[in-house]
Amino acid sequence: MLKQESKLKIFWGLLSLSFLALSCSEFTRLDEKGLTKKREIFMKTSMNIIGEQNYWSVYNQINDSINNWKKQKLEWYDEDSTKSQYQIDSLLCFNAQGDKMITTRMARGLEDNSTMDAVLYYYGVKIERKWYFFSGPIMHVPRKYYQKDIHTPLSFEKLKLIATSNMYSGYLKKNLWGKWEINEGFFSDLTSQAWCSDCVTQEDWNKRYLSIIRRKWSKKETTL
Repeated sequence: MLKQESKLKIFWGLLSLSFLALSCSEFTRLDEKGLTKKREIFMKTSMNIIGEQNYWSVYNQINDSINNWKKQKLEWYDEDSTKSQYQIDSLLCFNAQGDKMITTRMARGLEDNSTMDAVLYYYGVKIERKWYFFSGPIMHVPRKYYQKDIHTPLSFEKLKLIATSNMYSGYLKKNLWGKWEINEGFFSDLTSQAWCSDCVTQEDWNKRYLSIIRRKWSKKETTL
């Protein structure tokens, strides 16, 4: 278990560095109109998979879960609202089967000495008709690459566009006829060896996902 966790930390660290490099190269060149249009296409695609009502139901479940984790002061969720502000993106990317989901959780640093914000991958898996959620790699976003005032947090709207450019971009791909379709490879993070080196079947993966959720609560129980 420790070996797997170590591999996962290395995996997250490498992704964080790569996303940081992407942010540097983009600088203020965010195509707001193009990225907003892309978000609309992505959201429409997701809603077509599971239906608009179910889409917003999952979104509300994510927020309810996080609020519960915060209330229980679970690790990484015992947040001080005077130091940081969080928001789940309204864009949820579902796979074609509608049983996997990737979104992001945005973080704005509110402390006077804060000079960067962040966007965190957020995963959802549906197991036996129930959704479970857990976090993934983080992308640190230095403000100096997007605005002059490094002591003012980036807006959630700008963080959404940055996430769309750097984190959601691979969700759809064009087929031979030039039409958008879901890129199942976009969800390969959920079956990365960083999570489980010996998982083979879907049952193996489901057990692994549930163990991640249980470990979150077990850490809480050991501190009581």
